[in-house]
Amino acid sequence: MAKRKITTLDGIEFRAPTGPLRIGSDWPGVFLRADEVGDWVVALRTATTALKKQALGNGDLEVGTALMKLDELAQLLKSARVDGAEYQRMLQERTAAGMPDR
Repeated sequence: MAKRKITTLDGIEFRAPTGPLRIGSDWPGVFLRADEVGDWVVALRTATTALKKQALGNGDLEVGTALMKLDELAQLLKSARVDGAEYQRMLQERTAAGMPDR
């Protein structure tokens, strides 16, 4: 799965919590805050690594397919992370707008 581009919705001035989110009249989705997903990524990677060893041993195609989807989910969660210059820029924007740093 290729890294997805981060969609920015300018003009929305609230801190969306992790959880169900609906924007306008669009279908609801699930919003996961990047500052909260790190532990989930680690847990998914740990579980999939252990399960891969088991699935490869018994040739279980269904488990193998599920593991591929979990890997994609872990990649998607990780794609929201920002670091370095982008992180610093976002902190400055949030501070200037009077928003908390997290």
